Amino acid sequence: MEIPKHFMTKGSKDYFLIQDPFGLREAIQPVVSISTVEDKITGLGTCFQISPWGWMTAHHVVLHKDGNSFPPNEVGCVGFSPGLMYGAVGFVTTDYFGEIAERRVYLPTEQPNPLGIPGPKPPSIILDVAVLRVVTSNLKKAPLRSPLPLAKTPVKVGDEVLGIGYPILGSTYRGADQPMLFEERMYGAAGVVKEILPTGTDSTHPWPTFRIEGDWRSGMSGGPVINLQGEVCGIISRSFEPTDTDPGVGFAVHIPAVNKIPALTTSLLAPEVDPVNPGNTFCLGIIKNGNLVGTTMSPQEAELMKAKAQADNIVPITFNAKTEEWITT
Repeated sequence: MEIPKHFMTKGSKDYFLIQDPFGLREAIQPVVSISTVEDKITGLGTCFQISPWGWMTAHHVVLHKDGNSFPPNEVGCVGFSPGLMYGAVGFVTTDYFGEIAERRVYLPTEQPNPLGIPGPKPPSIILDVAVLRVVTSNLKKAPLRSPLPLAKTPVKVGDEVLGIGYPILGSTYRGADQPMLFEERMYGAAGVVKEILPTGTDSTHPWPTFRIEGDWRSGMSGGPVINLQGEVCGIISRSFEPTDTDPGVGFAVHIPAVNKIPALTTSLLAPEVDPVNPGNTFCLGIIKNGNLVGTTMSPQEAELMKAKAQADNIVPITFNAKTEEWITT
């Protein structure tokens, strides 16, 4: 969808600029497409960190019309704090943008609709959720490990929630003798849950959903919906902006409800996420003198890390990247 660059609204209690005093940028980042043939960066939506190695977004954010992740001559990336929100930045894109190396989604040809909703053909998206693996080795600054915990308790009608994303996102070409102008701003939009839709809104959107009354703007798609406990209870899927007569309406993938359906659970897309301990990740821990000195998901990398650290052992653990607490599994 097209991402607008400016808004008439300057800010309100329901839709506001996030200046990021709490470090949300480390866990919530923009998804962009970078052209390989011209100086152009196109904003696509928002993603958020669910593990030190995984980012979650909406499937439609990384779905091109031909079923591929991105069009020819474009590279999908996650942005990592370019540093200048506005101005002529002229940066090397690999300094601040990590290429999306893998996209995990449910495909209609591989995953039948477990909800059994009738229709002339399967929907193009079974579940509006995607998990991304991102190459971060070339970044100027290594991203912090600050995954957001996924909620286990479903939302209820009347609950207050906060959607977060990047409605202002993209580049502007200013002429051959001028560096590219890249703009990004993170916004939050508060809302109230108005309806729970266990089987979705229709046959083309058949996943568990909740509807909110709030001002979720284009470009926030894929961003997290956070409950009052600070957990991700939903993913922004689609929305209708407010008018002079009607309030805004937003639809979110209902994460706790999805995870109660064995064929749709997000753990199949992100098996490293610990479903029992929100914020924790299953991984391999490198142990030296009883202390954790490294973590990874790759057995091969674990062996290399063990040798480099002259560590004692490699054990499976559940690990909280924020608190650095861990236990063996």
